[in-house]
Amino acid sequence: IDKSILPAITESEKTGNITHSDAFELIRLLSRLYDYLYDGIEEFKLEEVKSMLADTLVLEYDVELAEVEARHEERLMAEKKATARKMKKYGDSVEKISDITGLSIIEIDKI
Repeated sequence: IDKSILPAITESEKTGNITHSDAFELIRLLSRLYDYLYDGIEEFKLEEVKSMLADTLVLEYDVELAEVEARHEERLMAEKKATARKMKKYGDSVEKISDITGLSIIEIDKI
């Protein structure tokens, strides 16, 4: 797992053969397969493979979650700026725009 499968998944993602979501799903499925095949064998439980897979999944999940949150923040900021633009167009005060959108006065002046 550590010497061939995980590096192959990582390399496939880097080269664009699979998406980040695909890589995450493959690692998740690999973890389930490992559990199915080896969960009853004590010597495999002592190995670090399961821990390594779990760590990889958590790391990948955190990265994916951060990317989703960043995209959400970008959309939210774009919406706030669009609202501020409309309000400026209709002659609303900078203070009112700031109060409604949550943008700073400096950000509003740049729009």
